[in-house]
Amino acid sequence: MLAGSRRSSTSRAAERRLGSAFVWTLVAITLIGFGIRVFYILDDRAPLVHKHAATCSQELQGDAIFYHCGAQLLADGKGFINPFDYDLRNHEVNEAAEHPPLYILYLWVPTVLGLRTPVEHMIWSAVLGAATIVLVGLAGREIADGAPVSSPRSLPRCTQTSSRTTAC
Repeated sequence: MLAGSRRSSTSRAAERRLGSAFVWTLVAITLIGFGIRVFYILDDRAPLVHKHAATCSQELQGDAIFYHCGAQLLADGKGFINPFDYDLRNHEVNEAAEHPPLYILYLWVPTVLGLRTPVEHMIWSAVLGAATIVLVGLAGREIADGAPVSSPRSLPRCTQTSSRTTAC
């Protein structure tokens, strides 16, 4: 009886150590990923932003214009409108549905808090990327059920039912 309880407390302690190691590894990977992204933003992307542009849509290129300017217009109370039409056609207001609104809503949060520059939006997006690293790590652990990926427990069990079919 006593040996059984020692074994279970020992296995629980081992599970806690493994869980703790996983958490610290995931934290390290997340911080490294976030650091790489922020370095890339500050070193490579920030110099490309036209800081003295006359309009919002002249600061960036591509879809970044739509999301960055769309978040600013949303924060200014204009709603979900096309930033190109607003900036380039004398503040013409046309409702927009060309891009999904969830990312614009995500960028709206820092914009309302006063973080309105393209670089600040890029760093805020890096926070979303860091959260994605955490979620993928947790999902991977759940799928592997704490077992190493190469272990038989993490692989589907397949049996050959006949010469032509295999059931998993």
